[in-house]
Amino acid sequence: MHESLLGDCNRERLRAVQAAGASQKKDLSLPEISSKLHDAATPVALRDIGLELFHHVDALLATRANGQEDQQSLSIEASDPAFNEESSHVRSLVDSVAQKLLKFPIFGTDTAIQDSDYAAHSLAAEVGLALLAIISPYCTSPSEPFLFDDAVLIRVVAYTDENDAWTTKESSRLATRLLKSNLNDDRLDNFITQRLVQDTLRPLFSKSSTRLTASGRPSQIAQQPTGTQARTSLDTVSQEREKVHAASSCKWAVMLCSQATMGRQWPLFLPILLSLAEDHNTAVRIKGLQIIGFFLDTCPANVILSAGVDNVIQDAVFPTLLFLPSTTPESESIELLYPAYRVLLRIAQLDPDPKSLRRRRFLDKLLRDGVFAGHFHASEYPRIVEVLMNITKDIILCLGFFSAKHLQNLLRLFASTLSDPFVMSYPPLVSSTTEALNATLVNCWPRFSSPGYIDQAIHTISLCWLNLKSSQLPPEDADQISAHLTRTSTILQSLWVREGSGPIAGLTAALQIEPRLVDLFPSVPT
Repeated sequence: MHESLLGDCNRERLRAVQAAGASQKKDLSLPEISSKLHDAATPVALRDIGLELFHHVDALLATRANGQEDQQSLSIEASDPAFNEESSHVRSLVDSVAQKLLKFPIFGTDTAIQDSDYAAHSLAAEVGLALLAIISPYCTSPSEPFLFDDAVLIRVVAYTDENDAWTTKESSRLATRLLKSNLNDDRLDNFITQRLVQDTLRPLFSKSSTRLTASGRPSQIAQQPTGTQARTSLDTVSQEREKVHAASSCKWAVMLCSQATMGRQWPLFLPILLSLAEDHNTAVRIKGLQIIGFFLDTCPANVILSAGVDNVIQDAVFPTLLFLPSTTPESESIELLYPAYRVLLRIAQLDPDPKSLRRRRFLDKLLRDGVFAGHFHASEYPRIVEVLMNITKDIILCLGFFSAKHLQNLLRLFASTLSDPFVMSYPPLVSSTTEALNATLVNCWPRFSSPGYIDQAIHTISLCWLNLKSSQLPPEDADQISAHLTRTSTILQSLWVREGSGPIAGLTAALQIEPRLVDLFPSVPT
């Protein structure tokens, strides 16, 4: 009846469990199956027993649904001792399901847990969530809805993010549905701030930060780290793994918390967010940066700016910008850089005035100490440079004309990439760099009337165009890069037309010497 709640793997396994049960002469009762669940230890065994329970409760629910057409049968059921006993057994399953199927497994002492280690548990947890989803309507009466207690819901929250290794797509959908049906608007914010954040998550992130007071507010006095604060290596392996799981709960809490409540209760969240964003575990740090992004979207901007929360987050996130190869694996570096830069850009945009000195200084620092420094350290890694070019474009769009103070450094940055004879081996880098160059031209066009800037830009795209024509790229990549460079050329031509001057001296002669450039500058007479 409710098999659709399960994913394909569990539906197939459910049919196998049903077939095995049909071959037995004796059907086990609900208490007997529940006892088996209590004794099971491995995720595989828990999953199979959970499926037996699912089949049993689903059958009870189907029987009730068939009898609901007869109002008299409902009253008979309510007074039937056997029915009441069965209903009591179903209710008693809730805690067992939460404790056995939703509790995370205990791994060995090896800290390197792979996604595959969660494969069996993710399927068992999916069964547990599906069980809760059918227990709720079975135990609900017309006069009184059946709601799970906070302890059960706290376990459910950990399965709301389908991107986690321990969560299937169906688990995420079921967890979200269970939380929505059990937490109305009045109960939701209190559950998030008190039961989940204050009582459950804060103790896991108890290591105090020198940036915050004990209440979670930004400290106005610089503090020296104490011995306790420095001993991050003493965190147990189990605590580190709990943080990985807790990060998903924190993400859900931040995303579901109302703006008004977040504006009042942000000190509860801030220590957790900083701890996640500074964690040495890459997976935790990435999720922490993502959660800070959601926090900045939820918490009112005036609260963040007036309380100095923006400065605290900046200090916590900025070091991540230098998690670059070769000290950090390239793939991990890319996963860290994007959310880190997004957070910092979002902080800059909290001040809506593009002329604000505070905003401009911060964006200048982000460009200087982030992008330029990152390129200096990792310019030989094309995928890293691609990230930096994408971020450069976003920073320029935020700064507008005020990015002109960096024009010389920007043009050198673009030239070092586009004039590289090997740049065509990674076409996405060419596209991202030309897009950043185009953004610079559009926003800094008044400065291009100065001698040398247009010449430098034309020289850069000409070398890139010749490299493109000499390459053997697939047609779709070549066409895309050609379109970007042609747009750059069009912008440059509009600039010298606006200034009332012709093309730079020698461009006509250059086209005669190198005819392949004619398509790049079609309006220049040859």
